[in-house]
Amino acid sequence: MVRLLHLADLHLGAKFKWLGEKSATRKEDLSEAFKRAIDFAVDEKNKIDAVLFAGDTFDSHKPSNETTELFRAQLDRLKKGKIHSILIPGNHDAYEYSDSLWREEFDWLHLLGEPEVGAPLTLLINSEECHFYGFAFDSRKSNEPFDEFKTTGSEGFHIALIHGSLGVGDHIEMHSRSVPLNRKRLVKTGMNYIALGHYHNFDEINEGGVTVVYPGTLEGMGFGEDGERWLVVAELSQKGVKIRKEKINKRTLLSETIDLSDSSDATSTVRDRLKELSDDNTLLKLELTGSAESTVDVDSLLKAYEEQFFLLKIVDNLSLLDSKRIEILRSEVSVRGNFVDSLLNGLEKLDDRERSLRELALRKGLAHLGGID
Repeated sequence: MVRLLHLADLHLGAKFKWLGEKSATRKEDLSEAFKRAIDFAVDEKNKIDAVLFAGDTFDSHKPSNETTELFRAQLDRLKKGKIHSILIPGNHDAYEYSDSLWREEFDWLHLLGEPEVGAPLTLLINSEECHFYGFAFDSRKSNEPFDEFKTTGSEGFHIALIHGSLGVGDHIEMHSRSVPLNRKRLVKTGMNYIALGHYHNFDEINEGGVTVVYPGTLEGMGFGEDGERWLVVAELSQKGVKIRKEKINKRTLLSETIDLSDSSDATSTVRDRLKELSDDNTLLKLELTGSAESTVDVDSLLKAYEEQFFLLKIVDNLSLLDSKRIEILRSEVSVRGNFVDSLLNGLEKLDDRERSLRELALRKGLAHLGGID
């Protein structure tokens, strides 16, 4: 049996500018998650034979010296444990740049740096020949299709590393350095295991005797990478491939939507939910939807609860246009009533964009005219 720890999209050195004053803490979270992953690899009870880095190890092709030295230190730990390390660059830390860090020497690292899949790297692991296929995408030299390579036909296990877009999920970056992949072609390669990177959430495909896996990020990089993050271990034996997952993340991203259409007190409903979800290791994005009969004071809620989360973001997408309360205000003999009536006229003829503009105008106008209550 051969056990592979499959890592991808570590994005070491990412700056998290969207987090403001907490960006440095989140950057350190990535470093600590990586160290925990190597702790797992070198722990003898886990019996890890090799670590696969399937692209975007770094968030840029020229990371800081501090971030680079962090990676070297972890490679040294793998070396001391006699655990192989095999790596392909991704689109963030691409090899094609003339100043790419991958043009430096890294002790104890097998870098698959050719622009196309060629002869595999063959290593003897636990008396088994393991053949590793992969390439470093170069927009000037790499040619499609990128997924029609085949095994050499040699005995042993055949493992491919690819950083590309299989088209699963909704968090795919598409740009000039993306590598499009086709599921049907991948399962025809004859590989035992295909270690993918680029898509940030876990996904597993088993078809035609081939196991294809995206391990996802160790810590969520942004909303959409919600929930638990995993260390992924692939166990290869003559019986096939078995995937094992271990929870790894320190903090959790959570996106939730509350429909307040049937709430008699929208603010209280939101407050109760915030109390239920409060956790200082949670990054929460709470979206408010529906046709509310009262406004929600988002600023007050943030002030009251943001210290109970690592990050709290409340998105107010409530619709006042369709609320019963607005219809009552419309008949009010006042400046406020006339204002509401003017905005509701012809509403049924508007497209989504125009309705959004009316909604915004209604909110801002009512804020100056006594509100909705």
